[in-house]
Amino acid sequence: MAIDYTRAMAIYRTGAEAGHAGCQSQVGSMLRVGQGIDSPDYEQALVWYEKAAAQDLPVAFNDLGAMAVQGQAQTPSFRRARTHYQRAIDLGNREANENMQQLTGLSQQ
Repeated sequence: MAIDYTRAMAIYRTGAEAGHAGCQSQVGSMLRVGQGIDSPDYEQALVWYEKAAAQDLPVAFNDLGAMAVQGQAQTPSFRRARTHYQRAIDLGNREANENMQQLTGLSQQ
């Protein structure tokens, strides 16, 4: 069964607009990769991740770190990425720990 990303986006967006951090992060993720829309929208993804991060959702901080490294909707910044990854780590996100280690390796090259 195929996933209807347009419908999924509509459902997640309803929750996101109601203030649900998990839905806000999911909307950000879908916008970032272009699911349920015509093409990726990094600017809007950043907005939704920031809303979720404002509620201390660990995965949102991790994704903000990844966007900072990749320069999506912003100038690339390892410093900003480290700040976001560290907050995600502090909130218990394991993936952020792996990303921080990779970032440390990149910044030493």
